[in-house]
Amino acid sequence: MGAAKFLQQIINDMKKTTLHEVIIAAAALLPFGYLAWVWNTLPQQVAVHFDINGNPDRYSGKTELLFILSLVCLLPWALVKFLPNIDPRNKLQENPGALRNIRLVVTLFTSAIGCVVVQAALDGGKSIEVLLPILVGGFFAALGNYLINIKPNYFIGIRTPWTLENETVWRKTHRIGGKLMFWAGCAVVVAAVLFPPKIAMWCMISIPIVASLVPVVLSYKYYQEK
Repeated sequence: MGAAKFLQQIINDMKKTTLHEVIIAAAALLPFGYLAWVWNTLPQQVAVHFDINGNPDRYSGKTELLFILSLVCLLPWALVKFLPNIDPRNKLQENPGALRNIRLVVTLFTSAIGCVVVQAALDGGKSIEVLLPILVGGFFAALGNYLINIKPNYFIGIRTPWTLENETVWRKTHRIGGKLMFWAGCAVVVAAVLFPPKIAMWCMISIPIVASLVPVVLSYKYYQEK
């Protein structure tokens, strides 16, 4: 009976892993499907770059959108997927659950950004200043939630000389840093809803920067205490 239960657990884990990979792959390809759907309605020259206020400042042929989506959606997906293969000490293998969740968060975020890029090509950038702060805030909130319990590794997390040197410093820094990122992301989403787009865009930049710098300083403080 024990062996049967163990075998069934392996099968269940394989099913979950496969479903997880299917969801991630589908999310990564979603912007390409959206682009194909609206392809015939796009003008020959579309906006492909925007300033801080969401105004287009560079135009190109619509075929360049394929290249942009590949960089935005496929490159991060491949990078996070194959990081464990180049980890010199297999540290990421100690975080299988957290790594899967972070891969999902990154893929959903880049997929949403890819869809916004296509939509911005359709509406001349109007969707950028409305949707981008919400997406960035949601990404930071989700990422912070998973960083709280991530174990030491060389690729993902708050990697300072002091967190990499001491596991206790890593743990304390990520416990605080993950919470800061979560609430910073929530604050950006609230700003996007309550404030005018220009203010929301500046909040999108400034709040996560502050939330990212504070754990760096704290990691040094925790290391000195040790």
